[in-house]
Amino acid sequence: MGLWDADLLYEATGYLEQAATAFASLPEYDYEGDLSLVFSQFNLMQANIAIGDMKAIEAQTAYDEAQQLYETDEAQAEAKYLEATELLEESRAAYAASIVNMDSTIVVLDALSKELVARAEDMGISHEIINDFARKSSALGVEAEDFPWPPPPPPARIGIVTMTKNSNVRAEGNADSAQVGKVSSGESFDCVAIADSGWYQIVLPDGVEGYVSPKMAKLTED
Repeated sequence: MGLWDADLLYEATGYLEQAATAFASLPEYDYEGDLSLVFSQFNLMQANIAIGDMKAIEAQTAYDEAQQLYETDEAQAEAKYLEATELLEESRAAYAASIVNMDSTIVVLDALSKELVARAEDMGISHEIINDFARKSSALGVEAEDFPWPPPPPPARIGIVTMTKNSNVRAEGNADSAQVGKVSSGESFDCVAIADSGWYQIVLPDGVEGYVSPKMAKLTED
């Protein structure tokens, strides 16, 4: 649920460090104050992203608990849902603050880049460093979606899958997708769908859904 792409953030950080190196080599230019501001804002941005990620995870956990409670205690489920939405708003606020930090970083870098571009030929440094940084960093943010409420009903069971061998549980109906769990021979699980590949979609005891190969299991239809 996190709103920032870690790979892009890492790449943007690299551009910022290149920019700092370039500015440091500007002759007779008092860059230290500006660069200090740039890095302080960038560090604040990273801290706010971390807070946003943490709150987003807490919000998702609270929402998952609300969904589990909904069938047995609607009042507690509503309270847990309220907690989830408040955490989601805190996450959004942290992400919004990180964008402000990023904007401040880019404003200062833009001003510094004019000096860099003016001396680029003498220094042999490309001003595209700054442009690339701004372009990469501006691509980081996306919107968070609200939690649906009341929660959607669980998928209807179509049968019981009994494992005939120990197996990994996959996020999608193929062996190349991410592993989301492990199951043992003899265990049984609700089956809620059959993928086009023939893999069974099962529900684990913690509510996580995933797929197992029909080579590893037997389906008894309802």
